Amino acid sequence: TKTGKKIREFPREKGHKRGIQALAFSPNGKQLVSVGKDDAIMVWNTAGGHPVKTISGNGANFYGIDFLLNGSLATATLAEGMRVYSKSTFDLAAKMKVDSGQGANDIAVNPKGTIGVTAGRDGKVVVWDMKSRKALGSVQAHSDWVLGVAFAPNGRIAVSCSTDSRLQVIDTKSLKTVATVEGRAVVDSLVGVTSDGKYLLTTDGSNNL
Repeated sequence: TKTGKKIREFPREKGHKRGIQALAFSPNGKQLVSVGKDDAIMVWNTAGGHPVKTISGNGANFYGIDFLLNGSLATATLAEGMRVYSKSTFDLAAKMKVDSGQGANDIAVNPKGTIGVTAGRDGKVVVWDMKSRKALGSVQAHSDWVLGVAFAPNGRIAVSCSTDSRLQVIDTKSLKTVATVEGRAVVDSLVGVTSDGKYLLTTDGSNNL
């Protein structure tokens, strides 16, 4: 990232059969995980080579993904809402279902790995206890699909974006929306938070960052 030069490319013939829609680094930076539109998750060593693990959704429809601090994986699914896969072997460890039955488009986990949020197709942002793997509650943040979620560095504030063109800032402890930004992109909306927690990154109605 210092020079902007490409240092490695992973073998496409051993990768996803369709487009890649989510990426995440492991906490130690030694592994990279990718989610494809082929309903597969692939775990790669950042040093290069073929994927060391491929997880097939078998109809789960994987979307966003995140590493937990212990090295396990949490991913959004349309089948349930969230799945957790164990560290190292990446075996299925838990299925966490949302009440609506519509699943989730994205997931985010706070820096401590204690709280997670899912981006629901019912417009809800569900807050999860990642230790007990139970829902702590939900916020009806949007009137349409929630497309993306992200956490601020403080681990309490989450941000969501939706096809309703709104960005919502959510307090995951009080389960309340504390701010709204209008006029965001309706399709392929993005949301992110800078590492110092001072700024939000999102796209407007003209897809400008």
